[in-house]
Amino acid sequence: MRCQGSNELNKELLDKINNDGRIYLVPADCKGVYFLRFAVCATRSEEKDVQFAWSVIVQLTEQLLLQSMSQ
Repeated sequence: MRCQGSNELNKELLDKINNDGRIYLVPADCKGVYFLRFAVCATRSEEKDVQFAWSVIVQLTEQLLLQSMSQ
């Protein structure tokens, strides 16, 4: 997953998501492009768990983009 914007914006998003505490993502870098990795690793994960995680990602991304636009 990558928010359209700079690597710095994506680093801010990762910090925002992980500091929120509801889900945890890890970063990756490929040829200088920084992006966030979301992996489902628990064997008992269900579709509702993935939907919850995605809703957290969307919510926090929207907050960050609104903040960056107002600066």
